[in-house]
Amino acid sequence: MKNEIYSYLKFKIGEESYEREWEIIPIAPYVILENKLSLEPYEYFGEISELLGIKSSKIILYYNADILMRVEVYYRGDLTKVLVSELNNLNIMLPTNLNILINYVQDGDLTLLLYQNKILLQNST
Repeated sequence: MKNEIYSYLKFKIGEESYEREWEIIPIAPYVILENKLSLEPYEYFGEISELLGIKSSKIILYYNADILMRVEVYYRGDLTKVLVSELNNLNIMLPTNLNILINYVQDGDLTLLLYQNKILLQNST
């Protein structure tokens, strides 16, 4: 089913951690509080090394109560234009609960592709 964004991004927001339990290891800080949610970061070391057809250098998965809430994918170099173009070329609708950010981190010469559940962006009251 190539008309779904997760066919390309591979890690589905909302999936349970048991689906990847043999492919992830916890990393410090072990709990991050964000918008009143506890996020537990894990580095992914499984077989998926490409997202959107580009080899990644590191993938971090964030879970809340064993549910995937955020994915950070790091690429070497400045690939912002390439990633934006790849996403635009998919010609698919994004789920309403998904937010995507692409950012170049000059200090490390890395491009970050971050996608997460929009609940992490809501203002806490």
